[in-house]
Amino acid sequence: MTTSLNTMLALYRHIQQQRYVLINLQLEELSESITQTLDEIAQQERKWLKIEGMTLGSFQFSLNQDARILLETKDFQTFLEQLADERHSDFAPSAIAALATEPGQWQLSALATPLQIKRFHIAIDRRICRMQVKLGAWQQHLELAIFMMDFPVNQGYSDPTWHLNLLEQLENADFGLDETQQVQVQHELSLLLAYLVPLLCICPITPEFVYPQR
Repeated sequence: MTTSLNTMLALYRHIQQQRYVLINLQLEELSESITQTLDEIAQQERKWLKIEGMTLGSFQFSLNQDARILLETKDFQTFLEQLADERHSDFAPSAIAALATEPGQWQLSALATPLQIKRFHIAIDRRICRMQVKLGAWQQHLELAIFMMDFPVNQGYSDPTWHLNLLEQLENADFGLDETQQVQVQHELSLLLAYLVPLLCICPITPEFVYPQR
C-alpha cells in the first residue's frame, strides 16, 4: 500500500510540476507579447499626442486670451446638444435655459471682460485636472476628477456630471452682477469649462490600460 501511495504521489507531483512549468511558460510568453504590443501602441500614441499638441497650439494663443471664442463654434454647439439629449435630472433651470439658448446670446458672452484659463494641468496620476479661471476681477482655482479611459470616443465630449461638479465649485463665485445674472453666468461658465477639460487634456491613455480579467 505504501509503495503504491508513494508511486501515486510521485506521479501527482510530476503532473503538478509539468502543469506549472508549461502554463507559466505560456503565460510569460503572453505577457511578453502583451508588453511588446503595448509598447508599439504607446509609440503610436505618442505620435498622435504630438500632432494633437501642434494642432491645439495653432489656436492656443487665442484661447488663452479669451476662452469665450469657443462659445459660437460648431463643436461647442454639438457638445451642448449632446448634453441636452443626456440631460441630468439634477440640472437646474438656469442650466436648462443655457442649453436652450444660442451661446452667442449667453450672459457670459455679453460680459466686457475676457475669460482666461491659467495653469491648466493634469496631476501625475492623471486622475485630477486643475486650473485657475479668471473673469474680470474674479479668479478661482478649480479641479475636476477625471479618468482618461472614460473619455468618449465621439469627439471627447465630457461626462454630464462634470458640469454639476464645476457648478458646485462656482457656487460662491462673485462676478459683480445682480443675483439672476450671477446664477446664469455660473451655469454658463460651468458648461463651457466642462467642454474645455477634454479639449485641453493631451494625455496618453495607454498607461491606463488594464488587461481584462474574465
